[in-house]
Amino acid sequence: MLRTLLTPRWLGFTALAVVAVALCLIAAWWQYQRTQDQLIVERAAAAELAAYPDVVTGSDLPLDVLGREVRLDGEFVPEARSFVRTRTNDSGEAGFWVVDGVRLNDGRTVPLLQGWVDDPSAAPKPEVTNLASSTLGRVQPDENFYRDAPITPDEPLVTITSSGLATQWPSNANIAPGYVTATSPNPDFERIRPVFGADPDVPFPLQNALYSLQWIVFAGLVLFVWFRGLRIASRLPEQPNETAQ
Repeated sequence: MLRTLLTPRWLGFTALAVVAVALCLIAAWWQYQRTQDQLIVERAAAAELAAYPDVVTGSDLPLDVLGREVRLDGEFVPEARSFVRTRTNDSGEAGFWVVDGVRLNDGRTVPLLQGWVDDPSAAPKPEVTNLASSTLGRVQPDENFYRDAPITPDEPLVTITSSGLATQWPSNANIAPGYVTATSPNPDFERIRPVFGADPDVPFPLQNALYSLQWIVFAGLVLFVWFRGLRIASRLPEQPNETAQ
C-alpha cells in the first residue's frame, strides 16, 4: 500500500484529499462559531432591563449587547432627526422610519428608532414630543445593506448607519454606535419590531449545530473514499512495462 501511495498519481490524490478535508473542517468551525454567536445574541435578548450607559460603554457594539433591552434617560435633540425611506409597516404599506437623537447625561447622542409613519409630515416635531426619559428599547447594530446608497444632508436615508446620521445631524452630536428600536408605547408612531435572537429558551441553535456536524461527516467521507481507493489500487496487479516481442 505504501508503494502505491508514493506513486505520483496517488500523491496527487492525497493532496486533493487533504485540501478537501481541510475545507470541510474550516466550514465546520465556521458553523460552530455562528452557533456560539447566535447563543450570545439570544442570551442578550433575554437579559434583564438595564440603563443604556451601563450596557453600551464604548464605541463598538459587542455581540452580548445586540438585542439587549435598555432604558434611555435623556432628552431629544431637535436638530437630530432623520427619515429612512421605503420601509413597510405590518400591513405592507410603504412609508418612512423616524430616527431621533436622544442626548444622554454623558454627552452621547443615541439614535432612537421611534417607529413608522406614512409620510414625514405625519411625524410630530421632536421639540413638541415628550422627553425621552425612561423610553425603553432594544439595542441594534447599524444596518449593513446598500452600503453604496447615496447620503445627502436633507434627503431620507436608505439605511440606518452612523455615517448617514452624522451627515444629517449636528457635528457635535457625538453619535453612539448602532441605534435603539423603541418598544415603549407611543401613539404618534407605529411600532417597529426589533431584531434580536428568537426563542432564547432553546438550549442551542440546532440548525447551525447540525450544519457543523454535516461538514465533519463530509470530511470523514472524503477520508473513507481516499482510503478505500488506495486499498483497491494497491491490490491491482502491476502492468508490464513492455509487451514481449
